Amino acid sequence: MFLLQSYAHKTIWGGEKLIPYAHGETGPIGHLYSVRCTAQDSSRILTGPYRGQTMNTYFSEVKEKFSLSGYAYFPLVIALTDACDNLSIQVHPDDETVPVLDAALQRGKNESWFFIDAPEDGTIFCGCTLTDMGELRSALIEGRMEEVTKRLPVHRGDYIHVQAGTLHALSKGSLVFEIEENGGATYRFFDFNRTDSEGHTRPLHIPQAFFAIHPELESHTRTYGDGPIEERRYLTRHFDAVSEYRNSSDTLQVFTVLKGSFPFDGIEVLPGMSFILEPGDVLHTPAAEAIVSQPKPL
Repeated sequence: MFLLQSYAHKTIWGGEKLIPYAHGETGPIGHLYSVRCTAQDSSRILTGPYRGQTMNTYFSEVKEKFSLSGYAYFPLVIALTDACDNLSIQVHPDDETVPVLDAALQRGKNESWFFIDAPEDGTIFCGCTLTDMGELRSALIEGRMEEVTKRLPVHRGDYIHVQAGTLHALSKGSLVFEIEENGGATYRFFDFNRTDSEGHTRPLHIPQAFFAIHPELESHTRTYGDGPIEERRYLTRHFDAVSEYRNSSDTLQVFTVLKGSFPFDGIEVLPGMSFILEPGDVLHTPAAEAIVSQPKPL
């Protein structure tokens, strides 16, 4: 068992909610990543025998032992996400389209959100009012993407799974625990015509987004029960107040703190930080709110 260093990712739509947990960083912070694992960008290990090394180094050594050798990198990305403004209206490619759009990527990307704070207007962008691709093309040309994107009502405590190919965007005011399948891409249809401090707009990816979208797809809200929620490549489970947690599985699990703080091996654990637990590991916490995420073998 070991603790990972979380780190901030500043974005044009980020806010200030995550600053207290961002180790001295200032805003606007969009993501507070607690688990990332690629060759170029990998979380740093703070405790245990791998202290000072990266998650990528550790995972490369143990993935076969834990039945995860089908993945080049640890297959989950974990973050807290603060949407002080609307995110871009976007889409992620699925496994079938990603090789056509970006041969460097292994597979598409599905993701899920648990809402710590609901959006200001009580809805997110999710789904498309159009299923005919010709009509969608006309909406793109006429600048009506916001108009043709459905709105999904959400509340604090809701869980939403976004399947690859779904038109979507988090809305202003949302604070979520986000779990993504590692390695996918994001293609923007519309970015609300906003500009950065130098007056520049962010690039859109219209050809790729149009190719990747499945306009018939949309999401629905769920809530966590007593057991885990199972998705394509991961399981996830929410705990309101857990004081002791044991990894009873036969593979790696991620324990992410949502609320509460406590010392661990001389380090103050803050919301947004994650532990990696091997099978049989037991973590003691002071009744922390947490989410446990477990990858599935390929």
